[in-house]
Amino acid sequence: MLKTNKLSALGVVAALVGLGGCASNIHRPEIAEATPTGVFYLDLRRPVADTREADLEKKVTAELLERNCKLPVNAQHPVCLNPGEFSLYSGQVRNALWGKGPVFYGVYIPKDLRVTTFAPPSEKDGDIVRARVIPGPVSMLAYDGVIERHDDPDRACWWEGLHNYSGGVVCPKYGYDHEDLDIGKL
Repeated sequence: MLKTNKLSALGVVAALVGLGGCASNIHRPEIAEATPTGVFYLDLRRPVADTREADLEKKVTAELLERNCKLPVNAQHPVCLNPGEFSLYSGQVRNALWGKGPVFYGVYIPKDLRVTTFAPPSEKDGDIVRARVIPGPVSMLAYDGVIERHDDPDRACWWEGLHNYSGGVVCPKYGYDHEDLDIGKL
């Protein structure tokens, strides 16, 4: 019974990351080209896997990064070298009432960051992180040095619009606006 539950949960997690909301983007290496710098700012909406399910998250990580981490360009990538030091979260890049719809990506965050997320359908912002694409056939992102805490009154990034209907992450300080994304590559 427990094994069946874990397999079912793994299927759900893979579907969440694979479908990314309304559109499948798990096998979209051109994601990196959606921004001029290959960097995204994402609102962390929820963990992809419950932290109590450490073995489940390890299976998901192994499944999703297997092809990317075999590439020479990723030989020294921190997530590939030490996947156990990262947690996988669902990061929301943008949303739209019509058209593309919500865009989510799996984002690897160092476990020692203690990020705070809010589960949908909350309209309250979660922490916003800067992330960069891990090159390869699977579109995965990893933390890249900036985090804007949800409760920091002086943070430079925020979600503009409504999470469930429209909007996206805006960071004027870092020259980032979800409106500037090349939507066709998401």
